[in-house]
Amino acid sequence: FGETTADDLMIQVINFNQVGVPFIGWSYVITDMLLSQDVAVCFISITEPTNTESLSPQYCYGWYVKQVDDTWAYDATFDIDTCYHPSNTPPITAITYPETLCFNDATNTASHYQTFYGVYVLDNTTSYDGKYVYYNQRLGHSGDSWYFIWYNEMDSWVINQAIPSIGIVQQPEGICKSEVDTPDLCAQPVAGICW
Repeated sequence: FGETTADDLMIQVINFNQVGVPFIGWSYVITDMLLSQDVAVCFISITEPTNTESLSPQYCYGWYVKQVDDTWAYDATFDIDTCYHPSNTPPITAITYPETLCFNDATNTASHYQTFYGVYVLDNTTSYDGKYVYYNQRLGHSGDSWYFIWYNEMDSWVINQAIPSIGIVQQPEGICKSEVDTPDLCAQPVAGICW
């Protein structure tokens, strides 16, 4: 956004259609009022969103950001976080991490996540983005293991093949789109919500 400040931005929900953004429909659109142009967009739905959806940009994933050459590009690190009024800040509580997690399909049906199934063990000596990680017990900490790691930019737990050595998760294999303390608290699989 360059020199733009939060005072110069407006977020709105509109029916959005732009070349370079792979969706058409109701979206959150951030507009730079000084430049009089849209600078970021995140798709909500084809149908008009509910009031709750309209007021929840912090739960939107898959932001596209306008580049300096006026093209749009997906930005995995773009994120809107929930903020609180200083006099109404929620208390910070300690996270209770389960020692192990079982990742499987309760109905025993085929899933494209079967590769990742198994018991995940808490590694309370390793953290990423401020939370401890879980590793697949069957694979251990080998170079070809699967991990549950917290991905702060998406406010979500993700399945990743490694603990990133750089600042961002590059290719998560699965994502739990719920801002929860531990992976076991993710919502049950509902279209577009979890895993």
